[in-house]
Amino acid sequence: MMSLGTQKAPSPSVVLPYYITASIVFFILTLLMLLSSGSFLGHYFQPHILTITHLAALGWGTMIIFGASHQLLPVVMEVHLFSEKLAKWCYILLLPGVVFLTASFWFFAVGWTLELGALLILSSIVLYVINVYRTAKQNEKWTITSECIVTASWWLLLTAILGTLLVFNLRYAFFPKDHLYYLKIHAHLGMAGWFLLMIMGVASRLIPMFLLSHHEPGKAVRVAYYCINIALIGFLIMAFLFNTEKYWPVFALTILAGVISYAIFVKRTFDKGVRTKKMDVPMKVTLTAIGIMFIPFILLLVIALLPDSAASTDVTFSLAYGISIIGGFITAIILGQTFKTLPFIVWMNRYKKLIGKTKIPLPRDLYEEKLVRYQFYAYITGYILLLAGVLTHSHWMITIGCIGLLFTAVCYNVNVFIAVTHKIRNIPELKKTADGVRN
Repeated sequence: MMSLGTQKAPSPSVVLPYYITASIVFFILTLLMLLSSGSFLGHYFQPHILTITHLAALGWGTMIIFGASHQLLPVVMEVHLFSEKLAKWCYILLLPGVVFLTASFWFFAVGWTLELGALLILSSIVLYVINVYRTAKQNEKWTITSECIVTASWWLLLTAILGTLLVFNLRYAFFPKDHLYYLKIHAHLGMAGWFLLMIMGVASRLIPMFLLSHHEPGKAVRVAYYCINIALIGFLIMAFLFNTEKYWPVFALTILAGVISYAIFVKRTFDKGVRTKKMDVPMKVTLTAIGIMFIPFILLLVIALLPDSAASTDVTFSLAYGISIIGGFITAIILGQTFKTLPFIVWMNRYKKLIGKTKIPLPRDLYEEKLVRYQFYAYITGYILLLAGVLTHSHWMITIGCIGLLFTAVCYNVNVFIAVTHKIRNIPELKKTADGVRN
């Protein structure tokens, strides 16, 4: 079984702002989804859907992954974070960048505020990539987990560069083909290159640890890694050098092969795990997310088989496809892993000097598992209804689905607040330590 060198972890002041901000953004995101539920009945290239998509991808998904990876990368690689200052500046640039970008999309203000937002986000990502690379470079023993994390950061940078160019293209129109063509490329680089690869890399370390499994990431995870990267490289070559979408389904199937290989790794890890019969709710949510990961490929297969004349159906399934990735797999994995990582970060900060000296709470005591259960039920209900509502053009199903996701966000925020505000009470050893410091 793998262990984590927690002594290498950065200060909580580096990590916690990301978690707190992401939780607030998640609430705002679900509220905006409810207020603009009618927008899910139309085209995905419209102000409210663009706002919701980028708020979900950047303010929710990327924000919390930045925080978690700043914590986990040095721990996984058993080295210190290259620069805590860079990590803080990454946050300082990312937050206003997301605000400027999404507010501009909401009002579709194509101008300097949109461009400033894109440039701030790009600057934040550049700092993140530098920090990830320089941190990883300290470790002489690279694992497949390290490769996934570092490679995902490079795909994120490429995604951000293309996204920034697309923002400026709205005003100056310098791309040779239509805007939506490049928007599809931008979206797939982010979803497969950044989110999928990063989540696979981090989860390949965390899932065995939390299940107390002796099955370490090996051939199956490496196959997944190469399938995703080969598909993305081929995808870019065909898109930019040959200006064609003809072979995109082939690359999707290649990524699917990688996902299947990764699912085999998860299954083997589960089979060898000690805690598989007594899993807590966050771990059950995480494994559910692995299953949800296959839904986008089913939708993508439908899109690939649609005739050219079915334009409106293609738009509907494309919107559902995006929801199934960001609102499905990515959100589900975050909802599960937040309450495996965040309580541990707070617990280490509060109790590391008391470990082995007295009876102390466990990380799972720093949040309400009952709330995680309610959150999970609300999420599954909301996600299924939203997806079904989009596919059937049912406004009432979309509305109820959005209400379910809003309730999910409320439960999530309450639990995050409980975890980050946890106080130590009635432990004599801590009082003695504090008295000694004062004397």
